Amino acid sequence: MVAEIIVDRYKKREREIGIKIGIERGLEQGREQGLEQGTERGLERGRDERQREWESWHERQQAALREGRPFDEPTPGRYSKGNDKGKGAT
Repeated sequence: MVAEIIVDRYKKREREIGIKIGIERGLEQGREQGLEQGTERGLERGRDERQREWESWHERQQAALREGRPFDEPTPGRYSKGNDKGKGAT
C-alpha cells in the first residue's frame, strides 16, 4: 500500500517533469523560429529599403540628365565624410 503511494507520487512527479521539459523545449524552438523569422523579415525589409534608395537616386539622376544639370550625388551607401549616414563608410 505505502509502496503504491510512493510509486504513484514518483510517476506523477516524473510526468510533471516531462511536461515541464516539453514546455521548455517548445519555448526554445519557438524562440529559435521567431529569431529566424525576424531575421528574415529584417533582411527583406533592408533589401526593400535599399531598392527604394537606389530607385530614388536613379530618378534624381535621370531628372538631372533630362534638365542638363550636373549630378554628383554619391550612389546609395557611399556618403561623404561628415554625413551622419556615412560614419565609418569610405
